[in-house]
Amino acid sequence: MNVVETSRMLRSIDDAHVRINWGGCASMAVMIAEKLQDMSEVTNLRIVAPCDGCIDAAREELLDYGQHANGANHKKESWYDHGVWFAHVWVEGYVEGEVFAFDSTGLTPVGDMYAKWGAAPSGSFTLDEMRSMAAELTWNDAFDRSQLDSMQDAVDTGFAQLEG
Repeated sequence: MNVVETSRMLRSIDDAHVRINWGGCASMAVMIAEKLQDMSEVTNLRIVAPCDGCIDAAREELLDYGQHANGANHKKESWYDHGVWFAHVWVEGYVEGEVFAFDSTGLTPVGDMYAKWGAAPSGSFTLDEMRSMAAELTWNDAFDRSQLDSMQDAVDTGFAQLEG
């Protein structure tokens, strides 16, 4: 994976859409994670949001309280009482030995991302958890969700061109 080309491709998606990171970042993270999960060049893939707590510990508490039956009913608001919030959501992965954050602005060294957005969580969301939460209509309404199909097309095309 060429870090510079991938970063440019993701940035072009952000440039072609309005306010992705104002309510569409979770959806974008899901789209990116779905593409990266099968790429051998990216390892230790995880979906994160800055928080005060541990995402994995919060999940266990939610399961203990019966709020998520077998992980099928993930609601964004359920996480708030457990120190997890969603100021921004992105995907992290190792590329050529360095950890990068992938979002619509491109690839950013993960330390720079946490310096901007806040504390690094321990643990991460599953793709199914984030897919479910991203589909909710509770995100910032400054983001026009009618852009999601166009974003998905751009992600599909962009990654296909990178692989080609």
